[in-house]
Amino acid sequence: MSNQTSEFHNRCLLAYGEALARENLPVEFFDATEEVPYDMLLVGLESESGEVRRLELGFLPGLEEDLEEVSLLQFFIPLTPRGEKADITELNGFLERLNAQLPVGAMGYLPDNNVVYYRYVLMVSNDTESAKSMVVQTTWMMAYILEQCGDRITELAGGPETDQPVE
Repeated sequence: MSNQTSEFHNRCLLAYGEALARENLPVEFFDATEEVPYDMLLVGLESESGEVRRLELGFLPGLEEDLEEVSLLQFFIPLTPRGEKADITELNGFLERLNAQLPVGAMGYLPDNNVVYYRYVLMVSNDTESAKSMVVQTTWMMAYILEQCGDRITELAGGPETDQPVE
């Protein structure tokens, strides 16, 4: 499968990465692969306890022709448990109550992959300079929200993330 990220969006991701790096956040850019057919920017979000969560930034593919002067940028943070499956009833109940209170985005659970995630899709201007500020502010808001509830979600989901974070 070919890369579904346009050259313009590729340049935007690189610019967002530079802006986030200026915030002293670790960033790493990944080109599309067969498994993930779009470019992705990974950002490390360190909690007060020292845990680093991985924020994945990527544009939703295939919508450029339908949108004028804006693009849809997905923020996705997997909170992947290790080991056994989560207690679905308690986890879903907690996520449902939490989602009703979140100012942006939503938490969810993918049972087939045993992945709890936090996801938000931000409509950003195609003016990269003005969009950088929105991306930085949204990143910090998501980090703050996870600081408030991430440990409880991880506990209910069965354990901490197993993938290596961006450093």
